[in-house]
Formats: sequence, structure tokens, C-alpha cells
Amino acid sequence: MKKIVKIFLALIAVSAVWFLLASRPPPAGISYGVSFSKFHSDELGLDWKKTYLAILDELKVKRLRLSAHWPMVEPIEGEYNFSELDYQLREAERRNIAVILAIGRRLPGWPECH
Repeated sequence: MKKIVKIFLALIAVSAVWFLLASRPPPAGISYGVSFSKFHSDELGLDWKKTYLAILDELKVKRLRLSAHWPMVEPIEGEYNFSELDYQLREAERRNIAVILAIGRRLPGWPECH
């Protein structure tokens, strides 16, 4: 019985600490945004343009990280396709959204511990 009480009290203590930390406002100077990846949108079977425009227009994001997955930018060695990325940048620019462009093989969604 004592063991159950100790576990219960430990859970209450952990929950209280978590609640206190979660309810604090973010530190000054931190700006949050969202990430969008056409690659991941395609993997989920979504219409990537509709999804992207919904993020821009319905969520009204102000900061956006776009992913330029290299296999999509250069599907065949020596042949480049920037059309989807150009579209994403144009639409963000039309809405005055700040963009961080991530380029390469290991992008958002790659195991962060790698």
C-alpha cells in the first residue's frame, strides 16, 4: 500500500511540474512558425497545393520553413525541377510570409537524432 501511495504522489508531483512548465509563456525573442514539405504531403496522399494554401490562408502563418528535398529538386541527375518550390515561394511572398528554405537530403522529418 505504501508503494502505491508513493507512486501516486510521484505522479502528482510530475504532473504539477509539467503543468507549471507548460503554462509559462515562451521566452522573449522566440518566434514560432510552421514547416511544410511537399514530399511529406505527397506521402500522406494530400493535394499538396490545397494543403499548402490552407496553411497560408487558414492558419495565417507569419513564419514558414519550406523543404527542398533533393530527390524532388533533381529527380534525374542533371535535370532540375524547381516549379513546386517556385510556386511555394511565390505564394508565401504574396502573403508577406517570412521563409526559411531548407535544402538537402536530411530535412525536417529526417530522424533528428541522426
